[in-house]
Amino acid sequence: FEQKKAIAQATAALLKSGTSRLNSFQINETFEQYGASVKVSSGPDWASITVSCLTRHLQQVLPVVYEMLTDTQFPQSEIDIYVQNSKQKLSVQLMKSEFIANRKIDEYLFGFEHPYGKYLFAEDYDAIQQQDLKQHVSQLYSSGNCTLFMAGMFSEEDKKLINHIFGS
Repeated sequence: FEQKKAIAQATAALLKSGTSRLNSFQINETFEQYGASVKVSSGPDWASITVSCLTRHLQQVLPVVYEMLTDTQFPQSEIDIYVQNSKQKLSVQLMKSEFIANRKIDEYLFGFEHPYGKYLFAEDYDAIQQQDLKQHVSQLYSSGNCTLFMAGMFSEEDKKLINHIFGS
């Protein structure tokens, strides 16, 4: 559903890059302080945020996750680092025959215009703009497009807290 190549992947990678209240260091420091693991990933069909923490720390961790979803600012300095790292990773991958073969197989099977057949070039990373990332989040990381799964032992108070934070 991305409007520009590389935007879905970049959005997931940069979701913890900073909000209007917290920078990336503060976000990661909060999660580390409470022993929480927050992983954001994306694929051609989905994006996911996986939060693992003790239930006694939900009250401190979940508001930061909510803030990431609703107020990520995507600072340009973080975008620049992401672009540089992604281009470097791509250049290393392009030296591997298996990587190149997999790209070509997907292109031949699905066609280059199909989401499963597309692959990225360095120029695609250079074209990433802050506004594209913000638009992607507002359109696709919204309540109408999200499903919340919970696993573990949750008290009624925990469920009320989760509903209070994410219910709207």
